Amino acid sequence: MRVGNCCRPGNIVVNDSLFMQNTWDGIEVESCFRVVPVNNVTNFTLANNTFDGNYGHGVRVNPMINMVGIMTNNTFKNHPRHTFLIDNTDDFIKEVVFREMKVDYAVIENDFLNNEGFYVIHVRLTQSSKQQKLAFKYNRIRHNRIKGGFPTINERTRAYGVILLSSSNVNFSRNHLENPDSRYELATHLLDKSAHMEATRLWWGTTNYTLMSGRVFDQYNRFDLPQISYYPSLNSDHLYGEWLNDQVPPFEPQFLRDGNTIGGRLVNRFVTKPGQTYHVDRDVNIVAEEAHGELIISEGTILEVENAIGILVQGLLQAK
Repeated sequence: MRVGNCCRPGNIVVNDSLFMQNTWDGIEVESCFRVVPVNNVTNFTLANNTFDGNYGHGVRVNPMINMVGIMTNNTFKNHPRHTFLIDNTDDFIKEVVFREMKVDYAVIENDFLNNEGFYVIHVRLTQSSKQQKLAFKYNRIRHNRIKGGFPTINERTRAYGVILLSSSNVNFSRNHLENPDSRYELATHLLDKSAHMEATRLWWGTTNYTLMSGRVFDQYNRFDLPQISYYPSLNSDHLYGEWLNDQVPPFEPQFLRDGNTIGGRLVNRFVTKPGQTYHVDRDVNIVAEEAHGELIISEGTILEVENAIGILVQGLLQAK
């Protein structure tokens, strides 16, 4: 099903339908590219549908502009490549045009199960827009298998993950994420290290923040990406509850891990041991905002750096 872009007032309502094994997208909705009055925006409602095994996306809205509505109580399962896309692009010229166009949308109470490929959900509104917002809440995203990438080449800024959050005007909270066969639960494609992504009050299937941190691909992995906040999380799979996992201080991934593995944000002083070999698996980001990060590389230290890994020095780097 494909709905063309119309700049007159319109209601698109799709309920109680099955979209199964299409060779491309199950539903593709195009947006009006003009600046229109608020009462001329498109209302897109999608409820109680099943999307099963489509080779393209189950739902694709690319871009989402001049649109309001809700997507609720749908099931997305068995997609082999990707499942759900709302993408307003990272093209600067288009961003200037799109940012004045209204979006007020909600994706709530949906199930995403047993999907594979590059990602399950990719959501990106226009980053610089104050007229756009999207609530992505109370969804159950479980048992998906997202590997992606090449086995010998690391991701730089295009990591594959179950959820790709690529603009900070998306309210991603109170969702159930439990995809143990996927490498990353949350990742971002936004190239803006000053931006901040909120992904709090999620249930990860665990209350261990160390395990959660290994499932996120953000500024702790690559310095030119934004930081994704996932503290506090929920204490159970009751998505509407107020039981938060906030009895411990906010978690900060360690720069030194597993004895000789280093990488990530460095907010204090770290001195390598002379003659020691260290494996570098993440960007080294020596920050100077909250604290003055210092990396002192002692004489005889060997750094084994993986491919596609960089270093950003805002504090102090000293090699002897």
